[in-house]
Amino acid sequence: MNQLELNRKELKRKAREQMKKATPHFWLFTLVYLLLTMGPSLVADVTGVSTITLDHGIPFLPLFLSLLLILYQMVMKFGYTWWALKSYRGEQGDFGCLIDGFSMAFQVILLEIMVFLRAILWTLLGCVPATIIATVCILLLPPWAATLAYFVFIVFVFLYTYCVMLRYDMTFYVLVDHPESGVNYALTQGVIMMKDWMWEYIKLNLSFFGWYCLNAAISTGVLFAFIWSELIPVIQGVDISSVDQVMAVIYSNVVASVASTLVSIPISLWLEPYHRITTAGFYHHRQEQIQPLVDYHYRPNV
Repeated sequence: MNQLELNRKELKRKAREQMKKATPHFWLFTLVYLLLTMGPSLVADVTGVSTITLDHGIPFLPLFLSLLLILYQMVMKFGYTWWALKSYRGEQGDFGCLIDGFSMAFQVILLEIMVFLRAILWTLLGCVPATIIATVCILLLPPWAATLAYFVFIVFVFLYTYCVMLRYDMTFYVLVDHPESGVNYALTQGVIMMKDWMWEYIKLNLSFFGWYCLNAAISTGVLFAFIWSELIPVIQGVDISSVDQVMAVIYSNVVASVASTLVSIPISLWLEPYHRITTAGFYHHRQEQIQPLVDYHYRPNV
């Protein structure tokens, strides 16, 4: 096998094996993770806290809570990444992994901010010239060619942005292994790990695409079933303007939303840890292949 190729089947097979050995069970750990990350947002929406405003109409509290939830979810996501890496390596990863990230919350949040800023910068560097070229083509070319140019531009922006984001996927695994080295080390080492391996990583992610499509199709199918049941009276010319009928429609929409979410949970509880542990395996594979980045900040005194 070429040095720049990855045995995806073997990597995913090992991930599945490690999932079976995980204690607590991978689906239970993922369920707790989802409840702890999504639960606070749902509670804020249901209680109406997210819509409270000040006397002058300034939504200070919702903005503060939204920012707090984003920071909280960043740290919890890091804890899940930590668990995934431990699971792939066959180490004990209990529920404590979800809160271990809070011991280095400042580093996690700073790394998230730095990744975001760098991703924005690289995206602009690539998309601004493409936007100029696409605009010139649309203005000068005939309609059919301008439409084609616009389509190519949209595809390019999507793929380019996707690749830019993938470029930093390994940085948080590096931070798990080397918290003492700081976020700059994690960023630099993570980018080095992806050098010449982007295509292999893309193919690894695409191998999960069918499962995500299946899960989305099931959820969407349930949602459309409820929508269709609401459209039948309209098609038949039934008057639905009464209060009771309007409330029935609202209730049906809530039920549809909840049902479409619940029906996707079983696959999500298997697919999310499967994908994340396999990604951790990719990092572990690359980490064994390359020498740690060493610069003057990390050289021992001699």
